[in-house]
Amino acid sequence: MKIEEAFYIGYITKTKGLKGEVQLFFEYDEPELLELDVIFADINGKMVPFFVSSYKLQTNNTGNFYFDDIDHIDKAQPLLRKRYICL
Repeated sequence: MKIEEAFYIGYITKTKGLKGEVQLFFEYDEPELLELDVIFADINGKMVPFFVSSYKLQTNNTGNFYFDDIDHIDKAQPLLRKRYICL
């Protein structure tokens, strides 16, 4: 996948708890219309997929997300402030 094939949706602002939950801030106007099964992070110019195991959208343009294989706060820390895009 190339970055030109996708669009920017936001970035992760913080971790929540110890089990790898993160808060994503949406800079996209209507996040409820997005298909959020998988989102991609721009890490060093490469598109890295993160598969969403569960999420809950909030009313303040944020959402709380759990990703497959991110099950601890130490694994979630490197995801902070990365740009996230969607197909």
